[in-house]
Amino acid sequence: MFTYDVAIIGAGAGGLNTAMEAISMGKKVVLVDKYKPGGECTWAGCIPSKALIQLADEIHTAKNMPTLKSMGSK
Repeated sequence: MFTYDVAIIGAGAGGLNTAMEAISMGKKVVLVDKYKPGGECTWAGCIPSKALIQLADEIHTAKNMPTLKSMGSK
């Protein structure tokens, strides 16, 4: 049998931060989640969409650079 000081349901951003805080206080922590640690935001929501937006911005910037335009970039 395992013994923990703190049980956190949900290993999303809030659960992970709470776990880290409890660990820093010397508590033995267990995280319970049916999904991957990090939650939906990490794997399918906010972070992946922001990475795609950043990539699109970089491509747009590169395509609109004066040196590339003069070379016929479309």
